[in-house]
Amino acid sequence: MYLASALKKLESANKLSPMPNTHFSQTTAHMFIVNPFKGETFKSLFSTHPPIEKRIERLENMKIEID
Repeated sequence: MYLASALKKLESANKLSPMPNTHFSQTTAHMFIVNPFKGETFKSLFSTHPPIEKRIERLENMKIEID
């Protein structure tokens, strides 16, 4: 659950204080843990990872299966 908790904290911090667009580009977006392009129209078509909410859900389901 530590990884799920860390992802939740990163996502909530990104929602409270989004990163300004001047610090990254589409070519470096894949290196971010949290999606720096929130609200982009076609972000799901080109994303390399599932949305953070889906990743957290999968991690929580894995914990339930282990317990």
